[in-house]
Amino acid sequence: MSSSLINLESLLELSARLNESSDEEFILNSALLTLMGKLRILRANVILPNPEQTEFTVAIAKGRTPISTLEFFSVLTLRELGDCAGERILRENNYHYVMPLRNQTSLLAAICLGKPFGLDFSDEEQHYAALVSVVAANALQNARSIQSLLRSKTQIEQRNQLVTAMFEMSREFSTLLSREQIIKLFSYRLMGQTLVSRFSMFILKDGVFETIIHRLGVDISQDYLREFAGIQQPNWSNH
Repeated sequence: MSSSLINLESLLELSARLNESSDEEFILNSALLTLMGKLRILRANVILPNPEQTEFTVAIAKGRTPISTLEFFSVLTLRELGDCAGERILRENNYHYVMPLRNQTSLLAAICLGKPFGLDFSDEEQHYAALVSVVAANALQNARSIQSLLRSKTQIEQRNQLVTAMFEMSREFSTLLSREQIIKLFSYRLMGQTLVSRFSMFILKDGVFETIIHRLGVDISQDYLREFAGIQQPNWSNH
């Protein structure tokens, strides 16, 4: 069986395996190990750009390396590392090549590779590495899209739960006649919806704040409460 056919089977298997997963770490780790095995490399890592594209963070490293962050540099194709600050640090740590994982508009990640037992990549090996980068980039983009959809779904479900809870609370309040019942129900709802157990409630009466509930464990002065007397909506304080 020819090496080209072996590589084709390897790529098909890798593509199927990666596209079944929405785990970014699994996708990147699998791509890295595939490249190391096929290209006979002992040192490799995955670096991720921050949103501002000012630096890279080392996400996965095979082989001991002291690197955790690097100055950002551009990666368009598989190439040898250059002389800019970030690339120079990689070369000092025995990395020799860098290849991008890109979608149509941006850099998703980059893979840094050592030399294959002191040799250079053949044309076939470079082509194979480039195809692996395409497969991994597509799987990574799909995984991030799935995670984004799941986060949006969770946010929508949380908002729906909140609206339902507010409707139920409003209906329950309308049936209560005493201040004590209202305060008790409000306390239960506050603790249940926000998972807060330490809070205080005050009511302003004749210019003085009367304590209704006080579970903070610290004294709150009248002067401090007056600072918030005119607040028309919820407010957060670090005091």
